Amino acid sequence: MEESLSTNYKMYKSGKRWITASLVTGVVSMGMFAGSQITNADSVSALPENTVSASEVLASEAPVSTPPTSEAFTGAVLASAVPTSAVPTSAVPTSVVPTSAVPTSAARLNIKSNNNSITANDIKAAPSSILSDTVNYPNVNVQYTNDHNALGIAALFSVFSKTAKLGADVNGNIAVQNLIDPNRDFGTRENNYNLTKGDLSYIQNIFNDQTLNDRAFRADNSVAILGEFIKIIKNAANQIEINNGRVSTLNDDNTFQDVTGNKYIDFDKYFATLYDKSTLYSATAQSEGVITNFSDMNNQLVDVSNADQTQQFIYVDIDYSKLSGPQPITIKGLSNDLGGQTVIFNVKNLPKSDISVQTQINYKYVNGISVGSNGEDHIQPNHIVWNFGTTDANININSGRLLGSVLAPKATINVGVNIDGNIVGANVNITGGETHRWDVQTPSSEVPSSETPSSEVPSS
Repeated sequence: MEESLSTNYKMYKSGKRWITASLVTGVVSMGMFAGSQITNADSVSALPENTVSASEVLASEAPVSTPPTSEAFTGAVLASAVPTSAVPTSAVPTSVVPTSAVPTSAARLNIKSNNNSITANDIKAAPSSILSDTVNYPNVNVQYTNDHNALGIAALFSVFSKTAKLGADVNGNIAVQNLIDPNRDFGTRENNYNLTKGDLSYIQNIFNDQTLNDRAFRADNSVAILGEFIKIIKNAANQIEINNGRVSTLNDDNTFQDVTGNKYIDFDKYFATLYDKSTLYSATAQSEGVITNFSDMNNQLVDVSNADQTQQFIYVDIDYSKLSGPQPITIKGLSNDLGGQTVIFNVKNLPKSDISVQTQINYKYVNGISVGSNGEDHIQPNHIVWNFGTTDANININSGRLLGSVLAPKATINVGVNIDGNIVGANVNITGGETHRWDVQTPSSEVPSSETPSSEVPSS
């Protein structure tokens, strides 16, 4: 079979850079293909096939990302899967990437790489990192949250996971590396006692290039940040479409996209950090002054009123058997101050097989207010973290009533009933009930001198 090729080059100047465009034509039977290159005035370097980019080129610039392939997604974890075995504390968990290769049409031209940049489709470029994002968090010190909150930046999201499958109502914002089965609306309806009044969600990849629900990002003050390989366009009516499906809640002002090679959140690195946090918490002894009484199964009590009030975290050891039973547990002595202490429950003696949580949690705050039901409209702050350590088993929460945030950085968390609090896991599958955003608060660097209720809720 004969083929012939011819290449023509055209140079033009963009700012201080020369860009060389090449058009390669050839005939192989009836086929024809074209290629392009982008270069500085004094160098030429090829980009990955089907990817077109032109960002500010610096000597230290990271290499251009290669679109993920469908073969690379074989590690995706669905509802019935169990994550990989334990990794060393310092290890970075294995990345999970979306199934399908990124279509050519998803490639885009990045004009600049700052907060005011736009893409070829006039989609604003996302800030380089959540830790330095002052555009979407103007009144929140994200770095302080990262350093002092028990969950770090994961506390800013209702669901924080490497893979997430949304099969029921998610009344909160999400940060996911890979979103599976995304045709559900999500967003915070009642935003009380959360770390921000803004409802920012970050989706890095969408499984199999599926469309989103038209009411995704449904909160009134939503912000959407999307990964670089997600196809975002503005249609003829100037409406935002994601993977060729319109999302009516998005517009020019609240839609951002990662620039080439950048990740607003590096999930692999951050889950390594969460693994270390969970390991450290699990290894910490129960705080002095904590009282536990499980002698009466119908009146089980954990009282933290007399724990050391000078520490930001109070640690409580709780046996798994107490959570697997349906009997209620009351947690007494919680601060009603936004900057009050966080109580970390280290769950002990976990089975290696599936974990089942069925208990009913009740709270009693020091101001006399009790919380004993799930709901969207919270009247007190969340100060509880349930730490499941580094188990890689399935955690099934299909009955009972769980209040407080869940930390299980290597586990698959299957949620079938209402949960109020952050859900932080390697894989999160929402199969029933509702999840309600209720951010665990960041303890104050100075323990408050009084427990006077605060009427101020921090906002972004």
